[in-house]
Amino acid sequence: KYRVGVLVPVGRLSQTECRQLADVADKYSGGEIRLTVEQNVILPNVDEAALEDLKKEGCFNGESRLKLNPGKIEGNVVSCTGAEFC
Repeated sequence: KYRVGVLVPVGRLSQTECRQLADVADKYSGGEIRLTVEQNVILPNVDEAALEDLKKEGCFNGESRLKLNPGKIEGNVVSCTGAEFC
């Protein structure tokens, strides 16, 4: 089993993106989604045989903001929540 990281630009998700992630999680990771302290998403327990199909999902391709393979700059940007010790 694999864990697949999903870049969520500046940690902000739209309602549509949340639904898309939920649908992908139902299909590939048993409905499980984990959130990281870097404000991104992890899809755990993905079967190796399903990795290529997962990469082809529409919510990770085309004009989508969600990325599985972000560039070095885009992949390291984090948004501050405004908390005292952000």
